[in-house]
Amino acid sequence: MSRDNIIKFYKLVDENPKLKKKMQKIESKKSGKDVLDKIVALAGKINIYFTEDEINDYFLEKDNQMDKSESQKVSGGKKNFTKGEIAAAKVTRKAIVNSATRLAETNYSETYK
Repeated sequence: MSRDNIIKFYKLVDENPKLKKKMQKIESKKSGKDVLDKIVALAGKINIYFTEDEINDYFLEKDNQMDKSESQKVSGGKKNFTKGEIAAAKVTRKAIVNSATRLAETNYSETYK
């Protein structure tokens, strides 16, 4: 159900210039966690509900599909993603990298005090 809601939300974003502008403003922020929180909040304002974890999982899955689609392009296959899906996948990937970096820095500083 949440996957359907995420797809529905991004379809509306692609079709609605006001929503698209709001998403561009949200996606221009630097902190990934805040971005996901704001995307979930924006979707909720239009009665489409999903959690940060659900959208994160969705875009991790999409990211894996994009990796697979790159190999499919070599053999002629292709999967088209909306601009909103690609942008959100990039934001999610950045959030994951930032979280992992912060965790590694914390572990390093605690280990080598």
